[in-house]
Amino acid sequence: MNAMTRRGARIAALLTGAALAVSLTACAADDSVTGEEGSETHDLIVGAMGGPASLDPAMLYEGQSAYVWSAVYDTLLAKNPETGEIEGNAAESWEYSEDGLTLTLKIREGMTFSSGDPVDAEAVAASMNRTRTTPGTQQSRFAMVSDVVAVDDSTVEVQFTEFDPAFLETLFNATGVIGDPATVEDEATATDPVGSGPYTLSDETVAGTAYVLEKRDEYWNADAFPFDTITVKVFADPTAQINALQAGEIYAATVNPQMIAPFEADAETFSFQTVTGATIAELVILDRTGERIPALGDERVRQAINMAIDREGMVSSLMPDTGAATNQLFGPTGNAYIEELDSYFDYDVEAAKELMADAGYADGFTLPIPSTYLSTRFEPLLSDQLSEIGITVEWVPTPPNEMDGINFSGKYGATIAFGSFTGGDPGILEQNFGSGQNNPSGYTDDVIDAAMEEIHGSIDQDAAAEAYRTLNQHVVEIGLTAPFARIDTIWVLRDGVAYLDSGASTMNEIRVFGLAESD
Repeated sequence: MNAMTRRGARIAALLTGAALAVSLTACAADDSVTGEEGSETHDLIVGAMGGPASLDPAMLYEGQSAYVWSAVYDTLLAKNPETGEIEGNAAESWEYSEDGLTLTLKIREGMTFSSGDPVDAEAVAASMNRTRTTPGTQQSRFAMVSDVVAVDDSTVEVQFTEFDPAFLETLFNATGVIGDPATVEDEATATDPVGSGPYTLSDETVAGTAYVLEKRDEYWNADAFPFDTITVKVFADPTAQINALQAGEIYAATVNPQMIAPFEADAETFSFQTVTGATIAELVILDRTGERIPALGDERVRQAINMAIDREGMVSSLMPDTGAATNQLFGPTGNAYIEELDSYFDYDVEAAKELMADAGYADGFTLPIPSTYLSTRFEPLLSDQLSEIGITVEWVPTPPNEMDGINFSGKYGATIAFGSFTGGDPGILEQNFGSGQNNPSGYTDDVIDAAMEEIHGSIDQDAAAEAYRTLNQHVVEIGLTAPFARIDTIWVLRDGVAYLDSGASTMNEIRVFGLAESD
């Protein structure tokens, strides 16, 4: 059984993400802020590439919209940003049965929703069952859950049809969100929900532009969150975000290497931190069964795509000091990782052309891909390289706030993604196979089925290591998708902000930034 390690105020009220910015303002009580003389209040302004499409617990995503919902909603578990260890949160402890078919959660006593109603076992079970039975972004994560039962006021049992190695890891993400059963079906839940977390949405919120969150003093762990107000501000492009950072309007941001020089020139104002390999850059092949774009259902075409991408050239030109070429999704810290797979596909245009011809696509095909400001620096190279084998990429400008749900929209056969898989091997498994977000067509085959059966049949994930490696080897060989680089994340920080995630967490939520300690 695992018990919670309480977070100190130093590491709470934090936030991370691929295109995130944070502003920290401290002002004395006599500077138009109510409080005792000499007291300080702290406000946080967060820059994001888009807001949530919905705040309904069944419709949440782990992208940058998590900056908002992770403040509004509590999760059952948490992930320590410094160690990567799973910790208790709303559920202060947990335990699996020996067969892995029952997960018992001990719910913390004394918690309330923002309405004042209790957050108890009955509310938790009702919230989880509602997400389990409601079509939406989170339902697939309950695929192996048969029921969630409140045993008593503080005990919840999650009952499985078979062991799910990824489920525990999802409980510090959107799957573990606790919604209010009394109001969750109300229309207002999508935009202004009754929450269980440390903040509530203010009337000053303008959806799609700025989300203003006010601290709940009655939240059970309020002392761990030093910010009185958090504003999630939506930036239209990275240049606007960089300008805001330089102007002191925001106090921390991830910055591309090509844009780092002005900050390095002002070392008295800015500090820097690099998180190694925090992000996987990937051409996600969504239509693996060829329903929308038949060519993508052919293994030879997918292999040709992988051969046509010059990963080393891309890294050297776009990420010379902050990237590493790879062909695999699984990272070096997990059991599934096989070093040789990083360079499995050689850059070989002629061999790729032969595969395209063998598959009946010598003349190529057109591949629409959504374009956002995160993908633009990669688009010219990918377009040029894929055109060499006859694939014409049509980049479709897409507002960032429309990217949530794009994988299941049916509009595209592929997309560019920058993933931070916080759940390790099980998280990558859950995201990319079965009914995962990156597998909307539901692709599987005999090798994947056999590996998944072995993984789901063992509570000891170290014992399932060989099955993970078999799965990894297979999906790389058949070109199921096309990762091209692991990218370091460079944080630029202004005085007053502490970045505490060593790369062990890489969560898009409010727990990985806080106040810097005074000298």
